[in-house]
Parts: sequence; structure tokens; C-alpha cells
Amino acid sequence: MANAVSIPPEIWALIAQHLPKSSLIPLRSINKLFYALALDEMYNEFVMNQINGRFIQKLEGLKDAGHAKRVRRLYLDPPCLHELATYEKLHEHHPAEHIDPNPVTIFATRLLRKFVSRHPEGSQPEEKAASSTEITDDLLAVIPTLDNVTQFTLSWNSAEGFDAPYLTLAWYTLPSNLQELHLDVHPRFVASLLPHDVNFPQLTTLKFSLCITEADETPTLTSQTIDNMAKFIGKFKHSLKALYIGSPQKRNLGEVYALLPRFDNLQEFEICPHTFASPSNLLSFLQMHSEVLRSITYASDPNPAFQDGLSQLDMTALEKLVMRLNYVPYPRAWWTAPSSFFNSVSSTLRVLLIEAAVTVAELIQLLDAFPAPVAIEEFSVSIHNLSIEILVIMAKRLPKLKSLDLRIHDVIAKGGFPITPGEFFPENTMSTNLHPRQTTPEAFIQWAKDDLPPLAWGLQDILIKRRSCCGDLILWGIMRLCAECIPTIKSFAKRGSTRIPNPPNVKPPGKSIRCSGTVCAFGGGGSAKEPRDYTP
Repeated sequence: MANAVSIPPEIWALIAQHLPKSSLIPLRSINKLFYALALDEMYNEFVMNQINGRFIQKLEGLKDAGHAKRVRRLYLDPPCLHELATYEKLHEHHPAEHIDPNPVTIFATRLLRKFVSRHPEGSQPEEKAASSTEITDDLLAVIPTLDNVTQFTLSWNSAEGFDAPYLTLAWYTLPSNLQELHLDVHPRFVASLLPHDVNFPQLTTLKFSLCITEADETPTLTSQTIDNMAKFIGKFKHSLKALYIGSPQKRNLGEVYALLPRFDNLQEFEICPHTFASPSNLLSFLQMHSEVLRSITYASDPNPAFQDGLSQLDMTALEKLVMRLNYVPYPRAWWTAPSSFFNSVSSTLRVLLIEAAVTVAELIQLLDAFPAPVAIEEFSVSIHNLSIEILVIMAKRLPKLKSLDLRIHDVIAKGGFPITPGEFFPENTMSTNLHPRQTTPEAFIQWAKDDLPPLAWGLQDILIKRRSCCGDLILWGIMRLCAECIPTIKSFAKRGSTRIPNPPNVKPPGKSIRCSGTVCAFGGGGSAKEPRDYTP
């Protein structure tokens, strides 16, 4: 660039801060600053979950100490390298033409072909693919130089045990700066994989998950596995701030909670469903941390023993509650009735995020479960039909709300039946040839102008979106109508302004012109629904 030398480095740094990180790599030739930032992005993460040309290239680049120091996240999946070693042994003792076409051999052959096919057909001759032994040697050389890693993920989903010397080396290399540790391991190897003799002085986040086992393996955990899990997790009782213990498979982890100590600074906890026969130990663990926990992610569970959810807890410091209502226990849901839990958090809770669709009746019952005054400042929920009445209800029950995130499907006016809005509904929306009871833009606008201005609601930021045919669609028109009627709204979608970007919605990449066999309607409204009585 001709004038690049005249721009101060501080301005370049400011420009870089406003660029997507993915765009820094193509811009690395602009100047030294962009080159350094591009390298930071290129080597920020080192992932070994597939042995292919990209992985080999990244591993080769990390032999440069300057590149290695840029790695912040490390992901190791030792079984994927062991699969290559297994294939090499098969191939060494059984030439390809004599190998029986059994499923294991076919899989291994495809794996190697994918691994070695780094040059397109007709290009320069391929170099000899790196062997599993060479890759292991390179890992042993590179891992000790990764001394700036702050997040380490270990995935060991194999039921087969094998030697992975680079993993042992990683445990003794990474701990000094490690802040996050994610474990996804087979229960059989919990005792042998966990480094009980290693200290992690800065570890603040631990996610411990037991992988899915084969059908012929019992999901029941041995007492040794439970003891080792509790012993390892308990190591961090002075530093840990965020904890998740779970499994995608149904297991009983209740005894693990019974063995855990009190964590001095535990602020965030995520509940995993179907991981306890009885919730008593889990609830006791949460109650033990009532004075320090700031955030809980609750996931509903079909277990009848957990039908009371968190209702019996008394939390005195909770500021954020995320509710993943995967298995809503209809018709009785603990979160739709007053409880000790809601009484205890009403004055401290600032953020309430509902990751599920609820009915209007359930929404009202949920908000009424909190004794006034409610301190919630940020609220997110999904509701099928958006009416102005719903906004009025929220304004009255959440008077201190500053940020609202709504996920909807349709909009509805008084006495009408739903219509699916386009991105600028109710602006520039034709209202001709509609059913007599169809919700019209004019009726929706008039309802908003009649009922919203008198609320004196202090809402500052709003996001309303719906799922379109191939992606989420931000409904700028409804948001702009809300801002006209609620003058305190100064920001859309947490962007810091009410300016609408161009384009207003970007269609997700990789989508064709047709979605689900019909012409793509991304950005537009849907067809009218069949008439039905309006129920608020």
C-alpha cells in the first residue's frame, strides 16, 4: 500500500480490532503488524483429531519456536493417531493384495488414502506420507515448546488402551499456564489418563465428560472410576470457577458429587441431564455453594425424581440462570410456580435465558413465580406467536429489563390469526387479498402505538428473530417499530445502535437457491396460517 507508511501503528491496530479474525490471514502482507496478527490467527489452535495433510503442515510449522509460542488452544485425540499405527501394522504384515476385505481393513485403507492424498492428480509426485512413528516423534519435539497454551482438550473415546508418550509429556508441559481443561474420556481409562501428581495453579474451568461406550459395555461406573474422578476434580478446590460434569449417555454420577469438596471460588456450574439416579447429591452440592455460585445452567430431566428441579434450593448470590428445557415435564413444570429458589434469587438474578419455546401461559406463570421486585436486566426466550400483549406483559413484570432477545415464528394482532413476518414486517408489507381474520400490518402497528408508549419501559436493546428456511432471520421491521414506541431503545441486536446493516440479513453460506424442495424464501414472509381463535 502506497500510503501505509504514513498511517501510525496505533491506527493499524485499531483497524485490525474491527476486522474478523479470519480475514487477517489474507491481509498478512500489508505490514508487520498484520503479518504478526495473521500468524497469531494461523497458529492460535493446534488440533489433532484427523491425520491429514493440513495437520501435518501445521505440525511442521510448529517446529518453529516463534510459531509454537502463538498456540493458545491444544486439542489431542490420541486414538486417531493410533488408528494410523494400526493400519501400518496391518499393511506391513499383509500386503494389500492379500488382505481380506473386512470392515476394519476397508476403513483403514480409506483412512490412509485420505491421509496421503495431499497432491491432486497430475501434479508433482507425492512425498512419502509421514508415519505414525514420525508424527509421534514430531509431537514429542513440539509439545514442550507450547508453553503459552491456556486451553487443553483431551478426547479419548476408544475402548482400546495404547501408549501415547506425547500425552504424558503434555501433562507435564502445559499446567503452568493452563486455564481451561476439557476432558472427554472413556470410563475405562479415567484412572490411567488423569495426572493426579500434576499441579494446575491457574486452572479455572473444567469440563469432564465420559464418552459413549459400546452397547456391550456396561454404563455403570466402578467405584474406582468414581473415586478417581472425584479425586482429580477435587484437586482444584481453591482455583476452580466453572465446572461441568456430564455424559451424553445415561449414567449415574451422583456419587461423584457426594465425594467432592467445597470449591472456594466456584461461580459457574452446568447441570447435565440423565446423569444421576437421584438428584439429592447434586442438589446438596449446589446448596453447599449457594454463597459463591453466580451462574447455573439447568437442563430439565425426564427423571421423576428430579421433577422439583431447583425449587428447593436457596441461592443467595445467583446472577445468571440458563434453562435448557429439553424434557419439559408437562403438565407440571416446577419453574411455573413460586418456590424457595425463585424467592431466594429474585433480588440478585440479572440474566435469565430460556433455551426452549414456551407458551404465553407458561411465560406468565414463570414471571409470576418471581416475587416483586424482579431484578432481571437481560431476558431471552422463544415463543411461537408474538403479540404486542406479550411485550406489555414483559414490561409490567420485568420493569428493570434492559436487553430483550426474542425468538419467534409468527406475529399476531388482536382477533386475528398468525402470519409469518418478513425481515421488514410490518413496513412495506402488502395487505391485499387477505383472509378477513388475517393479521394485517396496519392492525399490528396500531396495536403497538396504542399499548407500548404508555409503559414507560426502560428497555435499551432488543433482538427479535425467527428461523427462516435456511437460517436465522433478524426482524428489523418489528424491532424498529418497537424503538419508535419505546424511545429508550437505542440498540438493535447488541450492536450499540439502531442502524440497520446492509445487507440486513446475510444468507448462511453453502445454501442453494432451493431449500427443502421449495424456492428459497430467506428474508421474506411465509404464507398465512389457517384461521384460529386468538389466545393471548
